[in-house]
Amino acid sequence: MSKPRIFLAPGEYWFGVAQQDEIVTVLGSCVAVVLWHPASCFLALSHYLLPVRPAPHHDTMLSGMGYYGEQILPFLIKQAALNGITAATLKGAIIGGAESIATQALASPYRVGVNNVNFAQQFLFDVGIKIQQQDVGGIFARKLIVKAADGCVQISVLDCG
Repeated sequence: MSKPRIFLAPGEYWFGVAQQDEIVTVLGSCVAVVLWHPASCFLALSHYLLPVRPAPHHDTMLSGMGYYGEQILPFLIKQAALNGITAATLKGAIIGGAESIATQALASPYRVGVNNVNFAQQFLFDVGIKIQQQDVGGIFARKLIVKAADGCVQISVLDCG
């Protein structure tokens, strides 16, 4: 019998305790942050597109807090706290942040993958979450599967060439 799969599209997130589910997402320049609390089996996972929300007048602003690291990561920490879990007891993983060869030559503000990774690393450091696993950068997309029962993070590199 296969386990139920929850697919996260860009800008989506998931949190809670689900013993049998697998959460799946595919990442390019986006970043997934996985937060796991072994004692309670609390799991939180985000798939964000940009580290910060653009200025309100920006024409391409996406709606929904899941699109921006600065909004979704504090929200997930709050959900953990509502379950009696402190940030320092969570285990963290950061996956994604790939870049195309063309974007590697761009100035820093335009390197979305690098900026997403840097934001996640700094945020987890600032709230006291130790990064247990990290698979970031490079030029290839990744498929991520997180098993809710044990917080196991499986990463496959997708070579589309």
